[in-house]
This record gives sequence, C-alpha cells and structure tokens, in this order.
Amino acid sequence: MKFTIERKTLFRMVEFIREKMPGRKRGDAPLNLRACAARVFVATCDGCCVLGCETLVLEDGECVVPGRLFSRILKSYGGQKILAIEADETGLRIGGFSMPVKDYSPTGIPPADFQVFSVTDLGVLGSQPEAPAQHERSRGTTNDRPPRI
Repeated sequence: MKFTIERKTLFRMVEFIREKMPGRKRGDAPLNLRACAARVFVATCDGCCVLGCETLVLEDGECVVPGRLFSRILKSYGGQKILAIEADETGLRIGGFSMPVKDYSPTGIPPADFQVFSVTDLGVLGSQPEAPAQHERSRGTTNDRPPRI
C-alpha cells in the first residue's frame, strides 16, 4: 500500500473514528486503514463507521494500526502538509519512521462502488512551467518601450 495524503485530513478522519467507536475506550481500539479506488479510508475494525477521502493512491492495500499510536504519530508530523505513507507485511512507514501493523493485505476493497478515472492530462504530473520573462508579462500595456541604454 502506498499513497500520499494531506496530513490534516487524515488526522481529522482518525480522530473522528476514534471518537465514534462504540463500546470501547478510544485509545484501545485498532483502526483499519485502506487505500483503494483512488481513496483512503479509515474505519473501525468491525466496519460500523467508515470515513474516506480522495487522494493519490500509488498501490492498493489494507492494514490494521493501533488507533492511539497512529493518531500521535500523525500529530508529530504537524509541520508537514502532505504525507507519503507506505505499508506492507513488515510495517507502516511515514518518512523515516516505521511502526508494526497487525494485519496487512495487498488488496484493498472499497466499502462501496466508486468510479475511478485514469489521468489523461500528463501535464499535471510533470513540473510546472517557468514564469514568463518580465518583458512578456508586460505585453499589451502602455509601457512596451524597450529600456534605454
């Protein structure tokens, strides 16, 4: 499983799920983290509450992480806007940090049917064009005179 996501969005989803877990202390419950169908889902392990958001999913997958620990880890990355998260049988990795996962599956199954479109504009994946030169930006104004030497 490999995806990138806005840290604040993932943190809010994790905290909301932890608050809504029925019959358990918030800190004790594990969370199901799923990346599939161009979305990331955070759910209770019994599946009664699921939240998701669209994001860039590079590899599908699913794992179970400790709720309180995962929340604290996300909070510690407060200075970063976007997180790149990877998970496999050996654990979950965010940057240089690694933590064990309880269950891992290389195939994530979305909780409902979603329509996924492929990227057809490759310009959004590449680098941004450079800003135009100063004389090109002023074109069309009354100050189109060349500089005096």
